Amino acid sequence: VRVNAIAPGQVETPGLAAFFRIDDPEEIARRKAAFAATIPLGRASDPREIASVALFLASDLSSYV
Repeated sequence: VRVNAIAPGQVETPGLAAFFRIDDPEEIARRKAAFAATIPLGRASDPREIASVALFLASDLSSYV
């Protein structure tokens, strides 16, 4: 039995933008930068990156993972 999990942190989505609940683009950018500073890679992930991980884990390419 193969079991994998994907646990993304901050992902750039419309929901993330709504989380800030601010109309000022400069303030949103400042908060995103402060949030990104807490992430080891220094940025939020793109939804396509999460999808790629899911597709990889569902494929035979991950048979030895």
